[in-house]
Amino acid sequence: MARWSNVALSVALIALLLYLFDPRRVAAMLVAADPVLITLAVLANLTANIFGAERFRAALMQLGRTMPRGLAFRVHFAGQFLNQVLPTGMGGDAYRVVAVRPIGGFIRAVRAVLLDRAVGFALLAVMCALAAPFLLVSLPAWPQRMTTLVLAGIAPALVVVIAVARHLPTRRLPRLLRLVLAAVADLQRAFLGRRGLVLVVSAFGFIALSLAAYWLTARAFGSSVPGHLLLLGIPMIFIIKQIPISFAGWGPRELAAVHIFSGLEAGNERSLAISLAFGVIMTLTALPGALMIDIPARRSPAVEGAT
Repeated sequence: MARWSNVALSVALIALLLYLFDPRRVAAMLVAADPVLITLAVLANLTANIFGAERFRAALMQLGRTMPRGLAFRVHFAGQFLNQVLPTGMGGDAYRVVAVRPIGGFIRAVRAVLLDRAVGFALLAVMCALAAPFLLVSLPAWPQRMTTLVLAGIAPALVVVIAVARHLPTRRLPRLLRLVLAAVADLQRAFLGRRGLVLVVSAFGFIALSLAAYWLTARAFGSSVPGHLLLLGIPMIFIIKQIPISFAGWGPRELAAVHIFSGLEAGNERSLAISLAFGVIMTLTALPGALMIDIPARRSPAVEGAT
């Protein structure tokens, strides 16, 4: 039932936004979007997935195993596709665990997926914290400023969690909690250790190109938000859509876009249309993964790295 509640929430939020705003104007904007800029946005998002595949490969390498780049590419794209079409929003992560299990075992596969997710989330949190001072003086109303402050607090909260986790005894803890603490330690090593450099750089490349794709989509709709504020606000949209309560981010992403850029954008319908179009772009760029799902990892050679 929980997975269908994700779908229900996405449908309800988008229906609510279409009810509150003018759906005919949203539809007209979708039709009138600049096709050249939309094409560039699609290419940017496709390229981002190349960095995403390298990020996942680097996460596994940090845990002492290597995988061929071709296999990492297929597993990443298949995971992206499943995350876009399955109601849980985490089906792609489960697939990646199954695909990588023959290389490093179940626990290491789970840790690699958690690390892959955590590094991206941490970088977005840092971006939100760095953007906060500029957004607080530019956003026109207190609700948007409160959202900025809350999201800016995620990065320092992560630092506190990592610091506390280092001193917790692990021997008598439940296995699931030990796995979470191991993931926290992996995240710390990603940012402080030499092995984590490729992981962090590839994660940053993925986010930067995703930001570029959203920015190009906004420009395709003639967004009136200043370019620098658009770039500063997009990480907040991305971090909100990662909350696993919806179907592939639909609904929360649109609500966040309308909320954050309210008062800056010339009409909330434009913010809604931009976010809907970006959601379609994400789905389109994940479609190649449908052809890669049935390629099992055990058929590809894997080289055991240093432990």
